[in-house]
Amino acid sequence: MKEKIIGISVYMVAFVLVTVMLVFLNGQYRNIFQFDFSHPIGEELLNTGAKLESLSKFKKNVETVVRNEYKDSLKVIKATTTFEANKSDSILLDSINVLKNTLARLEKQREVQQIEKVTNPDTTKHNVKYEQWLKNTTSLYEAMDASQAAKIITKYSDNVARDIIYSMKKKKAVQILASLKPDVVNRLIKVEE
Repeated sequence: MKEKIIGISVYMVAFVLVTVMLVFLNGQYRNIFQFDFSHPIGEELLNTGAKLESLSKFKKNVETVVRNEYKDSLKVIKATTTFEANKSDSILLDSINVLKNTLARLEKQREVQQIEKVTNPDTTKHNVKYEQWLKNTTSLYEAMDASQAAKIITKYSDNVARDIIYSMKKKKAVQILASLKPDVVNRLIKVEE
């Protein structure tokens, strides 16, 4: 029985001590339950009316100092200023001149080509006739046996033979190329330069 009384009294004393300590520490610090052991805000800080006035004065003073000290950095830069600075670069000027000259030369070449097309209607007629001939010849060779068509196509120049083969249907062109010698096929299919 004595043991129970001693145990209960020890728990009661510990409870009272912990409670007193919590009340004392909570008065000394901001919030001990959130582990915020910083000192609480004083009564003079709660009266913020006077503080707001001094804060607005301080803000105005800082703004004037910043405006006066850093006036150069606050200026708005015009886009033309940057362009003019880049324009003064000699390398850029040289490349611009080269591009202008190239553009002028290409425009002259294009004008000359257009004039030649207008003055030479024979070339356009020739191209139309060639395209028509190519279309008709291709349809004839597609109707023929692949080995016979291959023999005839090899007698044409490489460019004409290449045009005929490329204008055919793929399946028939493959059959014709399969019946040709490999060196002839390589010569006909090589990339034009």
